[in-house]
Amino acid sequence: MGRGSSKVGSNSSTKIQSFEKSIYKGDTEKAMIITADGKALEFGGNEKHVFGTNEDIKKMEGATATHNHPNDAIFSNTDIANGIAKGNLKEMRIVTKSGEIHSLVNNGATETQRKAFSANYRNQEMKANNNLNAKQRRGENVDKNEYIKQHMEKWMTNHAEEYGLEYKKKKMND
Repeated sequence: MGRGSSKVGSNSSTKIQSFEKSIYKGDTEKAMIITADGKALEFGGNEKHVFGTNEDIKKMEGATATHNHPNDAIFSNTDIANGIAKGNLKEMRIVTKSGEIHSLVNNGATETQRKAFSANYRNQEMKANNNLNAKQRRGENVDKNEYIKQHMEKWMTNHAEEYGLEYKKKKMND
């Protein structure tokens, strides 16, 4: 990597961190993509979504994207399908209202691997929801978002590498 690439990466990292600090406590989803050539693009959304148009997805190739989740949830199926499987992001990040930063780094995953990860992510989330519903039917008091988040974090920690991805989690300011 030449000096220019390294400099762009460092500048991109600073932009991402600054943006995450400015949005993580918000009630509306907002996003930023740092394109492969270093351009910062910001997107507004609503309470639940920011990405999704075909034009957004075209800008993701080799980019880093981050957005907030006001509901404190982990990556949504749409995040994974659009950002990883279709968009081929270099890195996809979310920051939760509690200041957790979740990251999926693409370490050269093939299109087949990315699509398989997306399908299996969706299946794991359905499995977690089914388990949660069974617990609730038994009268257990379980926080839905926390239960799903823990299940998905464990699955990504144990399986992301199989798909050419790396899952990371940290707290803001770590």
